[in-house]
Amino acid sequence: MNLAVPCFCFYSTSSPELTKETFHVAGKDLHIYKAPKFDSGFSGTFLTGQSLWPSAKVLALYLTLIAKTVKSASGVLELGSGPGLVGLTAAQLAADTRGKVILTDHEERVLQITRMNIAANFPSQSDSPRCAHLTWGENVEEFRKQHGQFDLILGSDIVYNEDAIPRLFRTVQALLALNDCSTFLLAYDTRGGWLDGQVDRHSEQVGLEREDIVIAEIPACKQLLASIEWDYPLEDKLRLLKFTKKAER
Repeated sequence: MNLAVPCFCFYSTSSPELTKETFHVAGKDLHIYKAPKFDSGFSGTFLTGQSLWPSAKVLALYLTLIAKTVKSASGVLELGSGPGLVGLTAAQLAADTRGKVILTDHEERVLQITRMNIAANFPSQSDSPRCAHLTWGENVEEFRKQHGQFDLILGSDIVYNEDAIPRLFRTVQALLALNDCSTFLLAYDTRGGWLDGQVDRHSEQVGLEREDIVIAEIPACKQLLASIEWDYPLEDKLRLLKFTKKAER
């Protein structure tokens, strides 16, 4: 499927177990293996985190539009990576990653698919993004000592659990570098808007300034959302936010 932004398009194939979507990013195909949409969660074979959700596609598309920011970042971290589309898009845009892109999740079963997709798309160890276990709010200082801080942190559809939101933003506070350009990008399904207040409040509590990015104004995003088979119209249901650390007064 060709979109208005030529460096990002995708098509799907399936198998009895995993399905695969292929995204064309910066001149290269990214093959993303994932759980089938309707076979995840408590009643399915796969975990929810093993599926690929619409907000990940929106954030990946947005990254292609800010490729210079991705390339200039000294470190890129994806939280709750799942299959890893967002982090792998960042790695592809960065071109010469040399391990500066790290994809994380807290579920080992999810990380198995993350590693599979890293190996499928970056067979060379020298330029491969890394994969690591990270549970928000736990051993974050140890993680920071091992991996450092990051100019760019990414997350898509990782705030569906209200109880996890405070831990998410405390983790971002600890791992986001102090540079003026350091940014946390978060995309998620608003699920009727009940999460928005929690996201806004907890981000403010850790000293992050918030900017809403209007999804409808992102080139090719309408076409992207229209191409996704979903249970409800997506255009007004997704939110994309840019967070930066508040300047000291």
